[in-house]
Amino acid sequence: MMMTAGKCAICGAGPAAKYGLVILGHYICRPCEEAISGLAWDDPRYEFYKSGLKKIWR
Repeated sequence: MMMTAGKCAICGAGPAAKYGLVILGHYICRPCEEAISGLAWDDPRYEFYKSGLKKIWR
């Protein structure tokens, strides 16, 4: 789903990041969405994105 939204639940990017996803009412900006979709489990950024996604499910 593409829509205009507020702060990214993962990186905190503001309205300048116009498009992304909304999951359970939490916005994920396009750069984070793209990074997550191509992320391997052994990537050094894996834990950062994993902890950001955990915030959504709480």
